[in-house]
Amino acid sequence: MPNLLRVMICETGTGFDYDIVKILETNLDRTSPEILGGIFDELISAGALDVFITPALMKKNRPGQLLTILCKQENLDELAKIVFRRGLTLGIRIGTIPRIKLRREEITVPTEGGDVSVKIGRLGGRELLFPEYDDMVKAMKNADKSYDDIYFEILSSLRKET
Repeated sequence: MPNLLRVMICETGTGFDYDIVKILETNLDRTSPEILGGIFDELISAGALDVFITPALMKKNRPGQLLTILCKQENLDELAKIVFRRGLTLGIRIGTIPRIKLRREEITVPTEGGDVSVKIGRLGGRELLFPEYDDMVKAMKNADKSYDDIYFEILSSLRKET
């Protein structure tokens, strides 16, 4: 028996990142839309990756909403406390789901209305641009321009760099 080790070095080349996230869900049937807007902001500030509402027809044919929160494990308890503290529900379902993401880089692009943080994902030679919404709103107000105006200014700036 030879005493050796065989090593193969490979690259998958998918361009994807994988991770695991937690999903918190609860049905809401007595929460006003005004309250939900504030809770969204609070959940995002506390570390939620995403928060969304889906209309639902609940038991006894009552209209309601399905509140869904995506988060990392370390933020789970704090996010659940926010939902419970606001008196939205008596129970929250918790799940673990795998997630696939494009690899991304984040850059800052100067615009007439101020700097805008932009996430760039790449797939098959294409660049997908996702400007940070809050930065876009500030730039739009500062420059008195539309979303498209600022977005095209970002595109133009990035094309000049390449």
